[in-house]
Amino acid sequence: MIRRQWLYTYKGIVEYVDSNSRDLSQEQIIGASIYKDLIKQVEEFINLEKYEGQNYNRYKSRDPFDSKYEVIYQKRLKQIEVDFSDPEVYIKK
Repeated sequence: MIRRQWLYTYKGIVEYVDSNSRDLSQEQIIGASIYKDLIKQVEEFINLEKYEGQNYNRYKSRDPFDSKYEVIYQKRLKQIEVDFSDPEVYIKK
């Protein structure tokens, strides 16, 4: 659900920029261009999912000094696997 809301919000921003680009700064236009690329990637990941939520936590920080967050990331990843579990696992049971 949160991804759909995210997509709705940022698609709205992109549409606004596309229709009002002459009134906006270059930074805003570049930002909308970045959103377009992100939206495309998220939609592609969603389309590749076998079940909703499979790629929900696809990215994490690549900051080498971010190791203190690895434990939190792994914990959240396990929570997501429970929240968005593969339905085929339950069908087989």
